[in-house]
Amino acid sequence: MWKVSSFAKGVWNPVKISELPAGTAPSSEAALSAGRTLLQNQYSHLLEYLESEASGHRELGRASTSRNAIEVWAKAAQEQSVEFDWAGAGRIEALDEALGYFPDFKPSDNVRAIPTTLAWHDRTGAIIPISIDAEELLIEYEPSFEDENRIARLRYRHATPEHALETIFDWRGYFGTASVVVDGWNTMRRAGNKFVVSVRAKFGFIVGKVLHRLSRPQPTLDHDPLFVERLASAISAHPKVADGVPGLDRISPVAHDTAIVFVHGTVSCGIQNLKDLYPEHLHVPTYRFEHDTFLPVPENGAKLAELISSNLNVKQLMIVGHSRGGLVARVGLEKLRKQHYPAAMALHTFGTPHLGTPLVQIGTKLRNQIFKLGGLVMGALPALTPLALAYSCLLDAPALPLGIDVMRSNSQGLALLNELGDKQNVECWGSQFDRNAGTSGFGIEIENILFGALDGIPNDLVVPTSSALFFGNSRPLLKCSHIQYFQDAAVQKFFDSLRPAGPLSTPAPTATSVVETQTDVKTSPLIKLKSKNDTTKGSAKTSVEKKKSP
Repeated sequence: MWKVSSFAKGVWNPVKISELPAGTAPSSEAALSAGRTLLQNQYSHLLEYLESEASGHRELGRASTSRNAIEVWAKAAQEQSVEFDWAGAGRIEALDEALGYFPDFKPSDNVRAIPTTLAWHDRTGAIIPISIDAEELLIEYEPSFEDENRIARLRYRHATPEHALETIFDWRGYFGTASVVVDGWNTMRRAGNKFVVSVRAKFGFIVGKVLHRLSRPQPTLDHDPLFVERLASAISAHPKVADGVPGLDRISPVAHDTAIVFVHGTVSCGIQNLKDLYPEHLHVPTYRFEHDTFLPVPENGAKLAELISSNLNVKQLMIVGHSRGGLVARVGLEKLRKQHYPAAMALHTFGTPHLGTPLVQIGTKLRNQIFKLGGLVMGALPALTPLALAYSCLLDAPALPLGIDVMRSNSQGLALLNELGDKQNVECWGSQFDRNAGTSGFGIEIENILFGALDGIPNDLVVPTSSALFFGNSRPLLKCSHIQYFQDAAVQKFFDSLRPAGPLSTPAPTATSVVETQTDVKTSPLIKLKSKNDTTKGSAKTSVEKKKSP
């Protein structure tokens, strides 16, 4: 059913692979068993990730690192969809061996609706080793008679003539001498009775399976259907962080001499980053701004400014923005200045795409991976809930949400923001990640983006270094990946310096070249708090109420 060739040293050669047991849904456990038999000692450091995925330690709340086929977790995705259908995101339903997506679902409808998208995995998979000198893989897949019948059966039962069939090579790669975990999707082309796809190669191995989708046009999402579910999952996984760093919208007005507000990035939540800082590295009152990143950046920024104005009475304020959150923070900061907010203010951005990122240039090809960016991480492995996995498979809108599309390189929205923005008291942190020098924590691969669009451009695996350091004063260059900024020792040292002893404003550091690798940072102490016994920080609500997303 599977045939793989590798291009190395100018010639194509066949690759010995291991097929997962035919006729059963692919799973991490089956991949581990096959991998142990096939892979040699040189892959042992990467095989450990398969062992982690297949072990009982992979569960974190309701998120999992496993890479099982849809039919294994379809019912769980449906249950979560029912639980969170108040978010206004439609309905996900397990249908036979597949998942269906009903964006306009109404419980009152008596007529059974036709799903906009239907997705399922074939009952097969393969472990593909990649030699150290390989440049490209050519993968051929011939469906079994049973899997071909499933296409016809599911089309007959749940689709219309408008539904187009798309076949995708859905894989996770384990690469490099220092280990990088990469999730990838590559559209397969039909060649007779086979499906064919090429994938750029890097030393390691791939665990791949085949995803089929029957879909017809669906509306572009104007909000993130997982916004509330993601926050609830993070609070469940890290309750002490949620309680110790309250959401701005969950507190009554409080007063401090100084405070920090943290603004998270795309399809994420503040807790996911703050867990790396709290409590060891946060010594002043800190709050998080939880928001829907599918909404326009100006809308998010206006809400941030509103919550700060109404709920924080401070003398000095530092806003910290990660990734897209840095753009939101910039808008909020400008609004606060125009409103004459009575505090000295400073902004630090971490991996913010001030000039955009090529990841967004691929447009709709990003839509099915976008929810994977917001997942929790266990070690180097992405951990996603069944509902997040479901949306990553089912979304097929013609365009990206406005809040994501704005990060297109040099978009009009970014150009306007950069033209009118005030760089005063803004400091930017960026990174140049070396995939061979350290683990990434999480890697993404959309149509070979890591090895294509970002290849040759210094980047943190998501945002080009030059884009991250464009606006404001540049901090010393880091080596971490996009989701590891707050695990970096230099960044943690900076937050350690933010103690109640000194001014908020800092002398601007010397601009740093994007090829520099220095990690020492100047400290930036804050002024004394009004009272050493200030206890208002931990008194805020942290529960997530079931309500409509904006």
